[in-house]
Amino acid sequence: MSPSQDELDSRAARTISFSIVTVAVIIMIFAFLMSGPVTSSRLPVAQTPPAKNSATALTLDGLHLLKSAPVYSLDVIQVSSGRQDVVPSQTMSVEKIARGQSLTLVGWAIDEAALAPARAILLNIDGKSLILATYGAERDDVGQHFGKSTLSPTGFRAVIPPGALSPGRHAIDIDIVNQDGSGYYRVSHRVIVNQSA
Repeated sequence: MSPSQDELDSRAARTISFSIVTVAVIIMIFAFLMSGPVTSSRLPVAQTPPAKNSATALTLDGLHLLKSAPVYSLDVIQVSSGRQDVVPSQTMSVEKIARGQSLTLVGWAIDEAALAPARAILLNIDGKSLILATYGAERDDVGQHFGKSTLSPTGFRAVIPPGALSPGRHAIDIDIVNQDGSGYYRVSHRVIVNQSA
């Protein structure tokens, strides 16, 4: 049975909305990358009141924390010294890094409720600073696992720049904004920064 005209119109409207949001995210990522290197004194945080429900404004204001478990994998944590650790646990990891090193997190995440890619991935450092992850890298393994090729562009990569983490313990939350931008899933990881340089 072929879809009705109303169903076709609804699908077209959803496709156009998703395309507009995707273009907006790409433009913001490009503008962020072109703004120069991020230093510890200039972490990317929301400086002006963001649009409501806009994860791309580097804020979670107006979004609600979703209670269901996120569907994601943090596959690799890489320190700028070249050390690379495969993350054994989905829920918690402790990473020791020396002061002045960057930390790169690589993985994938989806909005399981919508069975679609997430809208954005943000790192929340100690509840104060937000870093927008690069999201949308091809992960054919994810699409194959879920049997849905539209879930392939769900890889993310986030870099915490050198000096952004002072010595001591830090909480790094990975906030996965759902597709419609109304809420987010949160996963917490712990990082220990050594005193040595």
